[in-house]
Amino acid sequence: MKKSLLLASALLVASSAFAVVRDGAKLENVTVGANTYSITNRWIVDLNHDMAAYQALPLNNTSYRTACIAGDYILVAGWPKENYTTAEGEEKNDGVAHLLKFNLSDGKLVSDVKLTLDGALHIGTGAANQIGCDNFGNVWIADMCFDTGKSAINLYLVDVETGALTALPPVDPLNVGGETASTAAVRMDYCNIIGDVTATEAPARFMCAFNTDCLALCRAVREQGSDAWAGDFDGYFYLDPTSIEETYPMTANEETGEVKPQTSWGTAPMVCMINEGEFLGENFYVDGFTTAPVIYNISGAIIDGFSNKTDLAPALGTNGISEFCIGSDNFLVYSTQQYDKEPGCQARIACFGESFEYSNLTSCWEIPQGGLGMTSDGGTRAHCLVTKEYTDANGNIGIYVLTYKCYNGMAVYVVAQEGFQDEPLPDYPEEGGVEGIAADNNVAPVYFNLQGVRVDNPQNGLYIVKRGNEVAKQIIR
Repeated sequence: MKKSLLLASALLVASSAFAVVRDGAKLENVTVGANTYSITNRWIVDLNHDMAAYQALPLNNTSYRTACIAGDYILVAGWPKENYTTAEGEEKNDGVAHLLKFNLSDGKLVSDVKLTLDGALHIGTGAANQIGCDNFGNVWIADMCFDTGKSAINLYLVDVETGALTALPPVDPLNVGGETASTAAVRMDYCNIIGDVTATEAPARFMCAFNTDCLALCRAVREQGSDAWAGDFDGYFYLDPTSIEETYPMTANEETGEVKPQTSWGTAPMVCMINEGEFLGENFYVDGFTTAPVIYNISGAIIDGFSNKTDLAPALGTNGISEFCIGSDNFLVYSTQQYDKEPGCQARIACFGESFEYSNLTSCWEIPQGGLGMTSDGGTRAHCLVTKEYTDANGNIGIYVLTYKCYNGMAVYVVAQEGFQDEPLPDYPEEGGVEGIAADNNVAPVYFNLQGVRVDNPQNGLYIVKRGNEVAKQIIR
């Protein structure tokens, strides 16, 4: 069944107001050694498959930047601007932190709650910029920190039913002797936590990379039973940026031929600790705006990464990576495209086999095949890729893979062994996205840009074109 897209001011009407669909692209099974794996789309809601459905959701806002899986739900946090009244009766318009809850199995929106701290709205630009779920099921958020030279990185535990926040110990490197303000005075957008963020059942580790003019990394540990974070780079919060002698790609001086690492991670870099035993996370990915993901160790040396598999390296400027395993086979899911390339906001699932060596990495699937969308999210960079393992009654393993890109959409796929018995798929129509939809060439086309604004004289670029009741993308050169 084909359905029209909502262009500009309700140009077309979708068949149902809050429809979620299934991606109609057919992805073939992949055999790795003696094992065969399938991939199935459970549902998708994005700009490419049903623009009207996506734009009707609260997600249609550039402030909802990150998502995680917690139990049977997808949680998305953000700080959309809205009007509110302060305790003093003052009317204001500012970012108000929200938590959106969606069913993991079918993508339906369950609730939208405002986050509160000590009974008051949690407000401000960058409030709840990052959401995560630790290894013990605790849901946490972190506020964006605009200058760690002036303020700590604030973390909170979240009650996902009520939206009530409980302040966790802040990560505050400047309160420790030996750290320099010049190193600390930088902005943090995104962070990563493994272990138990409450430090009740296990230690917790925190890492982030900074937007700054050097290759700055911060790492902290909260030991079990402790009420504070301590530096975890040999007792310090920061790794000396000069310790990082390699990035991928490197930079080359055209005149001298000298090759050097990048001068910074660029805008909104992401760190992903590799979740090893005892929650050590001593090896970690850094994925920056100017760099592709590589694995570093705690001394700042590259261990492996796309520097050893350049033909599968993602485009620069998009950040997001996660690992999972099924039996003895190891997989990687990573962002390959930002919204500014066709197909926009796409991720790749690849397989190492039984090794973890990038030289053995093989591409399996691109998800979604037509991308989530090509609308600018304002440069937030984060592409949230989250995995969760499920085991059926017969012991077969399936991995739920969430791909979420701010202002473009989200989808859930299941990668599984042969024989995995998942719960029945949602009874949604299958849609192939806006790519390849048949058009009536006898009807004059009407062109729109990717924001849905009509363009009477389209020049070189990518457009949405409507012919009769059909809508497709078209590149005009």
